[in-house]
Amino acid sequence: MVIKSMQPSKVLLADDHSLMREAMQQLLSCSFPQLFFEFASDFMQTAQCLREWQGQTGLNTAVIILDLRMPGMNGLGSVRKLLDLAAPHPVIVYSEVASLTTQHQLLQMGVFAVACKSNPSTDLLDYVQAALDSTSHKVGVNFPTVQAIYPKQSPAIQHEIHPPNNLELTARQMDMLRALHAGLPNKMIAREYGVALGTVKNHLFILYERLGVNSRSEALNKTRGWFL
Repeated sequence: MVIKSMQPSKVLLADDHSLMREAMQQLLSCSFPQLFFEFASDFMQTAQCLREWQGQTGLNTAVIILDLRMPGMNGLGSVRKLLDLAAPHPVIVYSEVASLTTQHQLLQMGVFAVACKSNPSTDLLDYVQAALDSTSHKVGVNFPTVQAIYPKQSPAIQHEIHPPNNLELTARQMDMLRALHAGLPNKMIAREYGVALGTVKNHLFILYERLGVNSRSEALNKTRGWFL
C-alpha cells in the first residue's frame, strides 16, 4: 500500500476487546507509521475522548474506528451521538454487522465506511487510507454531504446532473450516477474515488433504492435525460 498522508495523524480505536485494539494498532502501524493512537473500551470512554478532541486546535487529520458492540452502546442511537461528537472527523464502523440494511443505515447516517471484522484486513486498511486522504485534503466526510475523496476526477464523470425537483440526491449519489453513465465498472469507480469495492456497492444499492430501480441498466434508462 502506498502511504499518501504523511502528516502526523490520530486514530481512536474504540473496541471493548484489548486483543482487538492491539491487533488493529499493530496492523495500522505497519502501513501507516505516522499514526498516533488513542483507545476506548466502551461508549462513555469513546464519547469522552471525542469531547476532548473538540477542544483541541489544529487536529485536522483524525479517524475513529468504532465497534458497535461495546458496553454502553445502544444501537443506531448511540452511533448517531458519537457521529455528532466526532464531526468533522470520519468514523469507520469496524464490527460484525450482520444485516445489509444496517450497513446502509449506518452509511446514510454519516458513517464514512462499514468494514466487517470477518472480511480481509486489507478492507480496513483501504478505508483508513481513504479517510486519512479525505481529512488531509480538507474534504467533508459526513455522508449526506460528502464530496469526492479525490478531487481530480476523469473528465468522463464531471458532467452536471439535473434530477427532477421532487428527487433529491446526495453528492455521493450523484458521483455514483456520473460514474454509471461514464460506463465505469465497480472496480474502476472504486479506484476513481479511492474507496473500497464494498463501499461502491453500498453506495449503488442506496442510489438504486432512491431512484426506485433494481439494476444498473434501469438506473441508466431512468436518468439518461438528466445530463446536460
